[in-house]
Amino acid sequence: MHPSTSSESMRSGPPCSATIGRGLPARQAIGWPSGMGQRRRGYHSFTLRQICLPILLFAPSGAAQEGPCGRLLRAGLPLVDNPLPVVIADDDPDIREMVRTALQLDGFHVLEASNGQTAWELILARRPVVVLADVQMPGIGGLELTARIKAHAYHETKVILFTGGMATEKQAQMAGADAYVTKSAPLSELRAAVRRLCPRTA
Repeated sequence: MHPSTSSESMRSGPPCSATIGRGLPARQAIGWPSGMGQRRRGYHSFTLRQICLPILLFAPSGAAQEGPCGRLLRAGLPLVDNPLPVVIADDDPDIREMVRTALQLDGFHVLEASNGQTAWELILARRPVVVLADVQMPGIGGLELTARIKAHAYHETKVILFTGGMATEKQAQMAGADAYVTKSAPLSELRAAVRRLCPRTA
């Protein structure tokens, strides 16, 4: 089954317009057919229900444009030419998913690690601009991971520690963290901390 983007399939529903990421409008939507199908003369017919899904635009400068959304479309990718890499290190997959979704909409390329050792390997290989590390993880915890980053002179890599209360702000500062956010804080606070440490995306 393929999405329908024809004007006829979009006409019956409300107009779809969304503001995504850095405030750029996405004016194209996909209408997905759904419902019960009936086989008739070798074809399937469906009752259509329109679901409007916004598309993030990925259009490098100078790229040729075709239609209102341009030629280069990638659903779910950040709205920047060269997204900055960010590492999220947390053993809770739900937290990683929540933070990843928010940061992707802010224009970052997000790399995930479920433990400190995997995060360290990603840091060595990718040199992220920011590392968001949970204090308590299997193996290497966030405090030790922060100390490793700073000890290896990766001063361009900023570290944000986030915790459910397992460490104090003073401990985070002593380890060399650039910011400290509790998990009880609103997600907007974590996003603001990342943007503050990355002036290019502010």
